[in-house]
Amino acid sequence: MGVSIGADVICIGGAAIGSAVAYYLTENPDFDGTVAVIEPDPSYDLAQTSRAQNSIREQFSQPVNIAISQFGLDFIENFDERTQVDGQSPELNYRGTGYLFLARDDDDLERFEQQMVIQHEHGAETRMLTPAQVADEFPYMDASQVAGARMGSMKEGSFDGWAYFQGYRQRAIHNGAKYITDRVVDIEVANGRATGVVLERVVESELAMWSIRQAHERSSSLRWWASTFRLNPVPARASCSIVARRSNTTCRSPSPPKACTFAVSSTIS
Repeated sequence: MGVSIGADVICIGGAAIGSAVAYYLTENPDFDGTVAVIEPDPSYDLAQTSRAQNSIREQFSQPVNIAISQFGLDFIENFDERTQVDGQSPELNYRGTGYLFLARDDDDLERFEQQMVIQHEHGAETRMLTPAQVADEFPYMDASQVAGARMGSMKEGSFDGWAYFQGYRQRAIHNGAKYITDRVVDIEVANGRATGVVLERVVESELAMWSIRQAHERSSSLRWWASTFRLNPVPARASCSIVARRSNTTCRSPSPPKACTFAVSSTIS
């Protein structure tokens, strides 16, 4: 007897990063494949996601980092709309405070000013403060010990990272992503390509195995073998293979690079 299920993408680890991958793939109207997320601990007690201090800022010196943060700020601003299921979304409890960077000396101050030029060129809302302005806005600080400061807007701030993650997860599940409670213990590789994902769970004393066939083949892109379950072949969706390392999984095209239609990078929780 068997159960017919299939997936075109496997996310190893289902905390914030893995769930974000599942979310963005299933939200993308150009992606018509299926997603499986393998997570060993559905409580996420040991995941960094449940332990991290979560905040966001625009104050970076590299344009790409500024753009990434602005993408995140836009998502946070529209979090309820983008993650709700049946009209319900987690309470994000976003608190805008701004980030204050203190300059120890004139060298720091000059560096802050140079970075601010780049920030303004890319739409970040930052401003320089003199020691007197620092003392006026933050009277509990001893501003005599700083050469100045740089302050961000109230768009910068902190939020409930657990709620943020749950928003990704609930919407991904709503969109059809399948979450599986198990641990990936090995990746089988043949001829330089991943051919299987071995799971820790034992079914009638046999290891369950996710078998990923090469994406360019007109056969299964994912098959699960076990003593009592078997995933039937499903059509291939992506022109890239899944290559796994100890800490993450990436989607890589053998050649040329443009043949890879999506990328997966998920930390194992």
